[in-house]
Amino acid sequence: MKRPPANESPLQVDRLSTDRLNRPAPSTVVGTIRVAIIAMGLTLCGGGIAIGDTRTDVWPEVNLFHQIDDRYRLHLLGAFVRARDIDYSDGQVGAHLDIGALPILRPRLLPDSTLYQYLWFRVGYRYGREFTSDDPFEEHRVILEMTARFPLPGGVMLVDRSRGDLRFINGVYSSRYRNRVRLERSIVLFDRYAWLPYVSAELFYDTRFDAINRFRYSVGIEIPIRRFILDLYYLRQEDSRSEPAHSNVFGISFNFFF
Repeated sequence: MKRPPANESPLQVDRLSTDRLNRPAPSTVVGTIRVAIIAMGLTLCGGGIAIGDTRTDVWPEVNLFHQIDDRYRLHLLGAFVRARDIDYSDGQVGAHLDIGALPILRPRLLPDSTLYQYLWFRVGYRYGREFTSDDPFEEHRVILEMTARFPLPGGVMLVDRSRGDLRFINGVYSSRYRNRVRLERSIVLFDRYAWLPYVSAELFYDTRFDAINRFRYSVGIEIPIRRFILDLYYLRQEDSRSEPAHSNVFGISFNFFF
């Protein structure tokens, strides 16, 4: 049976400002312990499935971000998926425009002159294809996305991303809705940069199956180095319409800001 073109590495530096690259944030031992406990919980939730029906993937990714002005940012992406247990690989490239909240909306939401950090939108296009099978899939995808950020007590930030994928897979149209909730908290290491550990959970609704068929749970950390962010993460995927149905993913994302 042909594998669905569902495995993809997530792009995830959901910010319109690069201030965090050089700005330390307050840190406490208690806050760090909280993040670690949440991360352990999500990892255990995702890891309780039998290994026999599980594959292991590596997802390298490169993102280029160019800040046009205080409201617009260009985002270019290149991503690759390689399965270690089976002969499967695919890749995708994309271009996106990130748009900050309209100025008229900002005073009504938060009294912050940099509110584009708390509400923004993304439109984009991605092209993807499989490399390994005799009958590989090819996909053209239009992306419509909204991300909202909510400050929580203890320096924790809740990030909610809603995304619609308009997909043409081998010329056949379908759509997909994705919602991801992420908790993150900056911590200071080496008295210099604000590192960002995070945990997230995401669900997928696919019109091809008229069902919520996929869940992802991840834990990771973003490490800023000047105008560069290294994102290292582990992700667990459960997909009722894929074979194998379960995936353990080790991801690395190189994010460059210009």
